[in-house]
Amino acid sequence: MKVATEAELDRLAPLDTVQLEDGPRWRITVRCPRCQSVMHLLSQEKPNAIARGIAAGLARRIVGTPLCDECSERLEAEEERRETAAQFRDRVSASQLPKALHGFEFAQMIPDGGRKPVIEAARAWATESDSKGLCLFGGVGAGKTRCAATAAWQRLRRAHVTWVSMPILIAQLGAAFSDAARREAIGVLTGTGALVLDDLDKIKPSEWAVTQVFAALDKRIQAGSPLLVTTNKTPTQLGEQFGEPVMSRIVGYCRVFELPGRDMRLQLPVDEKEKGNG
Repeated sequence: MKVATEAELDRLAPLDTVQLEDGPRWRITVRCPRCQSVMHLLSQEKPNAIARGIAAGLARRIVGTPLCDECSERLEAEEERRETAAQFRDRVSASQLPKALHGFEFAQMIPDGGRKPVIEAARAWATESDSKGLCLFGGVGAGKTRCAATAAWQRLRRAHVTWVSMPILIAQLGAAFSDAARREAIGVLTGTGALVLDDLDKIKPSEWAVTQVFAALDKRIQAGSPLLVTTNKTPTQLGEQFGEPVMSRIVGYCRVFELPGRDMRLQLPVDEKEKGNG
């Protein structure tokens, strides 16, 4: 069926015909099954008994009854929202972002004390399609992990991100070869997608561990992928811990920011402390 213009239809009674350029059309009047608004349709074929019943108001809800334009648009928007929400849930599930770090928003972050440039840099990393590297360093409890989690949560709304706690990653790599956790850890090292390396400095700098850190960094840098690193140590101190190659890659690829401030855990309610603030 083809919807006619209001000007054409207003001159017709139900089941009257109108002559269009490509042939005659029969008018059918129905109600939208969702909002009950009146719709005027034109049928290329002469309406049968069912169509006449609809036009006469004897049948209101039959299979295949079309929706009005407004309801169709609302239905499409609802389906799109459901699909977007499902995709977001899938990305969150695959991200390995701890549940305690879900749901943080930039609006919740306090920009005082020189923290605003860091927050804006994290926001840019999360929202800009061409973002590359970002390194956040600062004292214990300054809010690095929370800032990184906020950026990761924001970015997950539109793209995949893998969250990695470096101490956990190294522990997984040390598991038995057949262990699933170790295979996942190897996938992080060899992957090229967006990556957050939280607490980079909280591992023992053995030759083997340094090799793993270098691999995780180098893969992302070579691919030009988004990379976010948090650490308690300055880039110079990271160089002393992991060596010049690791430090040079971080400094060369990442925008480096110090997150100033005292241990924020001491200023938060108990339930907020448990979520971690780096």
